[in-house]
Amino acid sequence: MNNIQRLQARMVEAGCPALLVSHLANVQWLTGFTGSSGFVVLTTDQGVFVTDSRYAIQCQEQVRDLPTAVYANPVKLSDFLAQQVRDLGLSQVAFEKNHVVYGTVEEWQAAFADIALVPGDDLISALRMIKTPDEVARIRKACALADKCLEHVVRMIQPGV
Repeated sequence: MNNIQRLQARMVEAGCPALLVSHLANVQWLTGFTGSSGFVVLTTDQGVFVTDSRYAIQCQEQVRDLPTAVYANPVKLSDFLAQQVRDLGLSQVAFEKNHVVYGTVEEWQAAFADIALVPGDDLISALRMIKTPDEVARIRKACALADKCLEHVVRMIQPGV
């Protein structure tokens, strides 16, 4: 089960039919995308990754488990997100209330005029705490590399250096 599927199962448990994920750490955890602008619109059985045209190639390389939608100027992000929500057939979507500033909520409310935009509970943090076997392997690899670096530095340490 990948992270998207884990979140979708949690959404079912929580009675959350759709979630707009905007916090970059959560977007990266879900998709693997490492750029500085990305969003995920997720339902319990489908979703889409959204980014701007600067990341068109990067998202194709990094985002494997969701279709991608790329917008470019003069299209406004809020309007593009609202259209993606409409394209998924949604009448309501929750947003990450602990990670979205009020000004953004106001902008989204204007763009999502026909869609109920509701503050959503934090469904992702608890899932992120439990590491997958792949995440544990990457952490171990990073620790081993850090240990080798420290061993190298310790050998170089001498008085006056």
